[in-house]
Amino acid sequence: MSCVEFLRRPSFLIPFSFVIWLVLFWGFLSGQISLTSDAISYYDHTKFFLDQLGRGQFPLWDPNWSGGVPNDFFLRRIGPYNPFLLIILVLNKCGLHFFYAYMVFQAGYFFFGMTGFYFLCRKLLQDESASFLSFLILLFSALGTRMFDSYMLLVTIPTIWFFYFLVSFFVEPKKSYAAGLSLAVMFLLTTYIPLYFLITFMFFVLVYIMVFWRDLPSRTLAVVDFVNKNRFFTLLCLAALLLASLPALTFYNDAGKGGIALPGRHYNTEARHVLTVEPQQLNPWSIAEEFFFASYFTDLKRIAFAIVYVPLFSFLVLGAGIFIRLSRLFVMLFIWAALLLLFSMPIGFPLYDFLFKHVFFVKYFRNLHFLLWFALLPIFALFVGEVWKRILELRQEKGLLGLVIVVLTLHYLAFLLIMWQGDALLSTYISLGLSAIVWGLLLSSLDWPKRWSLVLLLAVVILQPLEVFHYLSQNSTKGKPVFSYDSISEKFEYVTSTSGEIRLPSNTDLILTDVSGLPPVSYFCTDIYNKLRLSVDAGTLERYEHYKFYLYDHQPPANDLSGAFAGVPVKSDSDHFRVVQFSVNSVTIKADIDSPRFVVFNDVIYPGWTLTINGKIKPLLTSNGAFKGFWLPSGKSVAVIKFGSWKRFLFNWSVLGVFYGMFLWTIFLFRRRLY
Repeated sequence: MSCVEFLRRPSFLIPFSFVIWLVLFWGFLSGQISLTSDAISYYDHTKFFLDQLGRGQFPLWDPNWSGGVPNDFFLRRIGPYNPFLLIILVLNKCGLHFFYAYMVFQAGYFFFGMTGFYFLCRKLLQDESASFLSFLILLFSALGTRMFDSYMLLVTIPTIWFFYFLVSFFVEPKKSYAAGLSLAVMFLLTTYIPLYFLITFMFFVLVYIMVFWRDLPSRTLAVVDFVNKNRFFTLLCLAALLLASLPALTFYNDAGKGGIALPGRHYNTEARHVLTVEPQQLNPWSIAEEFFFASYFTDLKRIAFAIVYVPLFSFLVLGAGIFIRLSRLFVMLFIWAALLLLFSMPIGFPLYDFLFKHVFFVKYFRNLHFLLWFALLPIFALFVGEVWKRILELRQEKGLLGLVIVVLTLHYLAFLLIMWQGDALLSTYISLGLSAIVWGLLLSSLDWPKRWSLVLLLAVVILQPLEVFHYLSQNSTKGKPVFSYDSISEKFEYVTSTSGEIRLPSNTDLILTDVSGLPPVSYFCTDIYNKLRLSVDAGTLERYEHYKFYLYDHQPPANDLSGAFAGVPVKSDSDHFRVVQFSVNSVTIKADIDSPRFVVFNDVIYPGWTLTINGKIKPLLTSNGAFKGFWLPSGKSVAVIKFGSWKRFLFNWSVLGVFYGMFLWTIFLFRRRLY
């Protein structure tokens, strides 16, 4: 293979496209431009998890959030068993700052997903040019920007690979595809709430049966034959899936028992389960507003996060495809996207209401418009590729002259529309002109444009995104944000944020203001702490929580802070009271006192915490409204406070081991080529 030939092949152009993407977003990846919104929280909780994992601890409790909370909720959000997180831990242990290690993971995980999308397109479209175009449309859409303000990629990437393995397995049932399929489902079951994937897959199955019903018998027989020939392998995959589903099921069951609260979801509602979202509480920003705002947002110089953007060329392809011959894949993609779109519009369309009543997990959805990023953008990119493939097929038919007329008319009308809007970027005009040239070359009888079609597609697709994402960088906040979990080593003091969510170590640089009145609604906390926060002045609670330990001569009230400040705060270790071990799951205190003293540990009391003093189990008491209290006897004593049983730790480490084992097994099965 000559060098020139290599430069026009996907094996070069796909990595080269990603290099262009890296250059576009280098400001974010290097920390010169700040993460924002949910991305900050996800960074914090990922760092908290990996910091503890690096110390050999599986963090079941987070003492730094809302007075102390069970950590399962945040573990479910970040997907703690994902083997790719090991990249961050290894790079960090090798000396790379955690932020940069985290951004390497984010960018690498995104490219991993986009590569999977290209493979999926190759399987479905069976056309190199169409597959590469779909890849470019998705790569340079707004999807990649969501790693800097949200968690979207944690759901989108395994969803893409799931459908790649699913399609591959149905085309050619192999162990490698079955293992990859199982691993992708395991990722999805343990990342955030897997409801978005479930509803996407449910509609896919429905539409597939509608459109490809003739293929069902042969597909079913192939699967049955594979299972019969590989029974032990199938049982292992099913066992791994069952184990991966248990953390989410356990969290769902524990949440149903009470004890935790999501106050933002549960005002003016009588929902019994804390995770339930009543229809009237759905996020008012629906997918309809998302599309309306994107279409109204014509001045791309003001581009911001969560604005739907795809390269201009994709719309020109769709417009030129009005006369193409419909395929079953075209119909399936169209109906699939339409169902997801209708489901995401709870107001004015009956689909959501119907499913809310008849499909149990629909009642746990909150942000329906997230489906736009999780599913609809990849489907859209695939749809554009299918239209492009059908257009190219017309080159060999008698209707070529009609296609040329349609393309010329389309570009002329697009030019008039852009002129009428009056605020288009310069790159939009250049892209439109370049698009006309590329169309002319590819529809001509010349041979060389067809050999260089992928390079031409890359040029015409990326031109507008280069300027659009330049403005996104300009419009974003410069510098790194304040991350709450960069230091959590202080043993005796907290600094509480004014929101009441994060309790930071006292050496933080965060500037606080004393806010009087009740704190704002908490995102996630224990029920007992939520009630305390709503019953006391925010400044009083913040002042009291500044210290982690208080000593009392008498037991303070259980249900309020009326006697809280009568205690003596512990500000440092001494011969009488020493914290010899302080971690997220356990605390060990050594004391040598003349008379019994009551200790209040300002960490929320919650089922699962146990206390032993001198090796004997003792009761933990509710103190000062929501916190742990216990009596220390006179003389020398050792008090150990622990959260979680050895069974829970063994279970979590076992699940982690199964994920890594399944991951390595899948890589071994794919030791040759992926396709």
